[in-house]
Parts: sequence; structure tokens; C-alpha cells
Amino acid sequence: MDELIAKYRETETLEMEEWLSHCSEADMESAVQTPFLSGQSFSVAQAMMQVSMHSLGHRAQCASRLRSLGGTPPTTDFILWLRDRPAAEWP
Repeated sequence: MDELIAKYRETETLEMEEWLSHCSEADMESAVQTPFLSGQSFSVAQAMMQVSMHSLGHRAQCASRLRSLGGTPPTTDFILWLRDRPAAEWP
């Protein structure tokens, strides 16, 4: 697990401090291609939107299923997560 944690920590640093904080409008419009959708390309901005919207759909599915089983799902509102999220605690 230590190696996995270290890799996540390294990735967070690369993404937040070395890429996203210096990302320009041109960077956000750069093309991204995936082997899962052959022949199509998307902008970095569109790919980032896909990541957030895809997980939103799964959170909604989980909440609906939990309700159907008589449970109460936790709050999944993004703005509440921003307010309440804990900072990463790396060992």
C-alpha cells in the first residue's frame, strides 16, 4: 500500500502544482484521443467534464439504489464537498 499511496501523492502534485496551476486556455483546447472511441478526439476541457459528469451519474445510481433498499444516501452535492472536504493526509 505504501507504494500505491506514494504514487497517488506524486500524481496529485504533478496534476495540481505542475500542470493545472499553469494550464492555459490553449492547453485546455488541446486534443485528446482515446482507444475506446476510435477516430474521435476531444479537448482537454471536454475530457475533464466527462470525468466529473461520469462519476456524477454513478453517484446518482448509487443513491437511487440505496433509497430503493430503504437507506438514506449521503449528500453528494459538489459545493458541499468543496466546503467539507478534508485535505489529503499523506504519510
